[in-house]
Amino acid sequence: MKADIFFFITAVAVVLLTLLLLVVLYYVIRILRQASKLTQTVTEESERLTDDLKVLRENVYKSGAQIRDDAVEVSQKVRNESEEVLQDLHSARTVIKHDCRGMRRVFTFFSGLFKMNSEASSNKSSRRKTISSKKNNKSKKTN
Repeated sequence: MKADIFFFITAVAVVLLTLLLLVVLYYVIRILRQASKLTQTVTEESERLTDDLKVLRENVYKSGAQIRDDAVEVSQKVRNESEEVLQDLHSARTVIKHDCRGMRRVFTFFSGLFKMNSEASSNKSSRRKTISSKKNNKSKKTN
């Protein structure tokens, strides 16, 4: 009888352990299926991402070429504008030089007139001084 109880308890334990193992195995299989689906989804999305990155890279190269062409065009325009500005500055410098020469001539002319007037004034004042000094000398002699 003791052996029968032992075998009965052992049989029940084996059945319970088998049921428990089946439940655990069921959940492990579910987890592995989800992992498989997840892996498949990640693979598909990474392929899509790779394709998108290829397209993006091509667009960047095309855009980069367009940007480079635009930059070359803008730099050419800036170069042309700067050359025009330099030509305008050269023309303005020439005009200013010409005007300065003319102004120098006018200044020289007026300064010459001023010198003539000042010399004439100084001659008159020196004559006055001479006349007044002669008068003073005569008055001193008479005294």
